[in-house]
This record gives sequence, structure tokens and C-alpha cells, in this order.
Amino acid sequence: MTLEPFRRIVHVERMHLPGPTPDNHVETTFEPDENGTLMTIRMTLPDAQTRNAMLASGMEHGMEASYSRLETML
Repeated sequence: MTLEPFRRIVHVERMHLPGPTPDNHVETTFEPDENGTLMTIRMTLPDAQTRNAMLASGMEHGMEASYSRLETML
């Protein structure tokens, strides 16, 4: 894991869809913008099959709802 306070986090994520997937590399960056802070998350997956399984699991919609809730709290 790499941690640059207030700027960047890099880590490995392991999913179970329902079995374990290969490692997913995740980089989250934080940049100031005119409204506060822009958070960008980039996940690099090992292959299209893993990406398709993640999307089919509904993960994308769950993440969107979680970040929307977070935005209302901040």
C-alpha cells in the first residue's frame, strides 16, 4: 500500500464474486477544486472477464449509492 496524506492512496483489493478474483489494483486521488475536493478512483482489473463479473454483480450501482450518501454527509 502507498499512502500520500491528503493526496493519494494506492492499494490492492480482493473481491469474491462468489469466488475470489485476481488482485485489483486501486488508486484513489484527492484534488482541490472550486467546490471542495475531487476524489477520483481508478481500479485496474486483470482482464475483461473479471470486469464483466464485477459489473454483473451490481457493484457499480452499490458504489454509486455509497458515494452519493457520503457526499450528503460532507
